[in-house]
Amino acid sequence: MWQLREGLMGDSSFPFLQFTTTRDLGDMRETGAQATFFELMCVRGWVRAQQVHGARVAVINNKLVGKELPETDALVTNEPGIALCIFTADCMPIFFADNKKKVVALAHAGWRGLAGNIAVATVETMTKQFGCVVGDIAVSVGPHIHSCCYEIGDEVREVFGVNGKNLDMAGILKNQLYECGVYNMSFCGECTKHNNDRYFSYRRDKTAERLMSVVCI
Repeated sequence: MWQLREGLMGDSSFPFLQFTTTRDLGDMRETGAQATFFELMCVRGWVRAQQVHGARVAVINNKLVGKELPETDALVTNEPGIALCIFTADCMPIFFADNKKKVVALAHAGWRGLAGNIAVATVETMTKQFGCVVGDIAVSVGPHIHSCCYEIGDEVREVFGVNGKNLDMAGILKNQLYECGVYNMSFCGECTKHNNDRYFSYRRDKTAERLMSVVCI
């Protein structure tokens, strides 16, 4: 279950440290805000994805701490104390965890990432690189724009083979994960565009401000 605590939205059922910030904590793209935040978290270090709306997944080790990885939209690690970070303002922050193998991952997905099957690519990286069993992987999806507010054009309708004016990203992701064998899923029920008092939304405000999602063993 997703709950708000001290400006952070988190899934209480997730087995590791995990959350998405809210707008009360400010624009997390600002380096000062990030530095203060990570100092309070007492993590060994952080790694960010550049985020290009692609499907590249990077495996993170200690040598990559403090870096932003180019042309990357998903991060995976089994190293304790490294905070994996992505930034969103309507796109989906997708958290992955295998509590048996002690592996976590975090992916950024808009419609292009979903079209590129970034969630499935992340699961495959967890299984191939760390020996995770698909059935042991839990997925939790943070605040993002919901179908009630996500109007799309012909290009997106053609990509997903859907009709109508709106796109249900959560529904598409759920089907993709089911097809690859992941059944343990949780979704935040709040829409970033609709909840203007809690989240930044590019679709609503055309803002450069971003929420930050973090996962850490």
